[in-house]
Amino acid sequence: MNRERLKGMAVGFVMCAVLILGGFMATANPLMRTRNAQITYGGWNVVLDGQPFEARDGYGNLIHTINLDGWLFAPFEHVAVALGLPAHWDGATNTLYLGGPTQESGSSFTLSIGQYVVGVDIPAGTYNLIAVSGSGNIIGDVQSQLFGSLNTILAVDSAMFERSFNNLRLANGDTINIMGNLVVEFTPR
Repeated sequence: MNRERLKGMAVGFVMCAVLILGGFMATANPLMRTRNAQITYGGWNVVLDGQPFEARDGYGNLIHTINLDGWLFAPFEHVAVALGLPAHWDGATNTLYLGGPTQESGSSFTLSIGQYVVGVDIPAGTYNLIAVSGSGNIIGDVQSQLFGSLNTILAVDSAMFERSFNNLRLANGDTINIMGNLVVEFTPR
């Protein structure tokens, strides 16, 4: 190829790239802003009811805080769970649900790491459970189970563990703990 033809191809490539990138930038969310900032990672203390507080995730790892211009940030979902408040992130709607599930009676709902009390956080009934994402343990005091105890591992994409647990009968007062990074769908039977 001659030099002029190569130069023309290079200019054409650059122009296409500018047009394509310009199209992406034009469709970006107009509410999002970007700026340079100084971020300090970890080293901040939190006191809850007069006691030192260390939030930990479902694996027991310490959740580090970030300081940005005097504002203290931490992963909200993990802090809520560490405070004993059930939390579930729905990536499809970019929504963090705190507290018990908000489902209509008889409809399926999902739960992630946290402790739940049947009759308070979960309606009593019989459920089929299926792992929606992640893996982890489901343990608890469930009177319908042998010796009044539930302990099972569910996982998505695992050859070692089951993805579902069927016919779990939950009565008022039973407790369920979901650990790991497991998200479970409860479907009434």
